[in-house]
Amino acid sequence: MKKILEEILDKAAYAPSGDNSQPWWFTIGENNIDVHLVPGRDNPILNFRLSGSYFAHGALIRNIEILASAHQFRTETTLLPDPEDSNFVARIHFYKDATIRKDPLTLAITDRCTNRKPYASKPIPGDFITEIRNIGERIQSGKLLLIEDKAKIVSVANSLVVMERTALETKAVHQLFFDTIVWTKEEEAAKEKGLHIKTLELPTPIQGLFRIIRHWNIANALNHIGLSRLAAKGNAKAYATAPLMGVIAMQGSSTEDYIRAGMAFQEIWLTATARGVALHPVAGLLYLTQRILSNEECPWSEKHSLRIIDAYKNIQTNFETGNTTLAMLFRAGYAEEPTARAGKRPPVIK
Repeated sequence: MKKILEEILDKAAYAPSGDNSQPWWFTIGENNIDVHLVPGRDNPILNFRLSGSYFAHGALIRNIEILASAHQFRTETTLLPDPEDSNFVARIHFYKDATIRKDPLTLAITDRCTNRKPYASKPIPGDFITEIRNIGERIQSGKLLLIEDKAKIVSVANSLVVMERTALETKAVHQLFFDTIVWTKEEEAAKEKGLHIKTLELPTPIQGLFRIIRHWNIANALNHIGLSRLAAKGNAKAYATAPLMGVIAMQGSSTEDYIRAGMAFQEIWLTATARGVALHPVAGLLYLTQRILSNEECPWSEKHSLRIIDAYKNIQTNFETGNTTLAMLFRAGYAEEPTARAGKRPPVIK
């Protein structure tokens, strides 16, 4: 039994996480897996109140549940089983059940990846949209909202890149962003977290520029002649190529809300992968907004805060979300294969 659970965890750890931080470790019992949070692993500015890490744990938990089906296990998941320990995220029990059939999404778990390339104008099939809407309808205390209207997609794309401008114009965010970039496979293997430069899908000359502007004084000087605005404009153009955008909107912003949102999002992403649809989560702005709305200290200027709030409200308007918490936003479409994929570390089992 233990060997099977270890095999499940080995693949489950392919779940997505902010800056590829993989903020988890595990213990294995007689017929259960306990999932634990590593609280300091993800970006301390974007990962507001650990919401991004809990979202990632939701994706991880959904992977575990899906992978269990390949071994004819039925699972029962208890979220946050210890009220005194918020780092104890979940306990998952496994029960043998001969009626269980292998979930076809198991094959997509190790294939799933972020695709930041521009997307083709080819429309998304209606049956795929229906399939992910059905997943959205099962979100407890939340919903999935989609837009296909080109004008709305362009409007949302222009709002999303307020994140890029803020990152390039704020020293603390700039430093954290460039600290997460790794430049070689050797560096990626040695670090506990980070994204390889090639996963960002930057043209070769821009990759060279990134090596220069990782130094704050240079980036700040270039901002005065339009660097941050130019970078945002380029990203907005790429984001707007998507024929479909979606958000997961939750009624609340509790730890459990973010876990459940992550579980649903992972199923959506795996469904996209299985159908050959590229997907790119774009959530930075959403997490900056939660910090502002909670009246927490922010390292950026008041001008940036106003810009972030305006962008968030515009996204809410385009998706008609009402008064909800946006836990994730993504774009989807068809694209060439990504240039590179983020590396994954083996799970830590104690």
